[in-house]
Amino acid sequence: MSFTGGGLTMLPGAVVKLKGVSNGTLGALRFSGGTFNVAGTSSDPVVFTSLLDDNFGGDTNNNGSATLPAKSDWHGIRLFTASAVNSVDHVIVRYSGAINAGTPDMSFYVQNSTLTVNNSELSQGGAAGAYAESGASLRILNTDVKNNFDGVRASNSNVLLSNCSISGNTSRGVNVVSATLGPVQAAFNWWGSASGPTHAGNPGGTGDSVTNNVVYTPYLGTEPSNILPSVVSVTLLDPTP
Repeated sequence: MSFTGGGLTMLPGAVVKLKGVSNGTLGALRFSGGTFNVAGTSSDPVVFTSLLDDNFGGDTNNNGSATLPAKSDWHGIRLFTASAVNSVDHVIVRYSGAINAGTPDMSFYVQNSTLTVNNSELSQGGAAGAYAESGASLRILNTDVKNNFDGVRASNSNVLLSNCSISGNTSRGVNVVSATLGPVQAAFNWWGSASGPTHAGNPGGTGDSVTNNVVYTPYLGTEPSNILPSVVSVTLLDPTP
């Protein structure tokens, strides 16, 4: 689903469930020239998840436990060139990463645009919790970035991470592909271990690994307390051909 020159507004507690189609745009939210500003609350976050996720909004496809959610069940949220300043607060994004043009999608893909993520959760993604590239500006604050392939990926972009729990990501907590606009600023985060992230510059660090061009010190010695949400309402978005 594409939004060009418009935007999306959602009420706290809404649940959006999507399913992916390999190498397609169904099961994705695409913004170009519009805005994506979504604000839940601590008790009623906004949720974007798999159609098969019965934990939010109940058994939407009415088949009990016959199907379970998994990484890459749907595509992701894409913010493209000319988008305005975008922000999300108290939002949960799970199970993204379906294949698009041969490449897995991200929970948030930000290209030459701006996004701030606050008090949220980006988890169970088949690719990255967030990917910023081509001059994008990405700020992730007070957020759980857990159990993705990469937690955050950056290429030629400005990225700031602070007071986040970045842990359980299979490949890397932060993966810098290219740092022509400077390193990722990632001080004051939890990496899954009191010893900090795994990196050659941090001997003994056993937390999620980071590439070069990540400023990760000082790091947190205990995990910050972020959101533990409950969800009370449902908005079903299940596009079909």
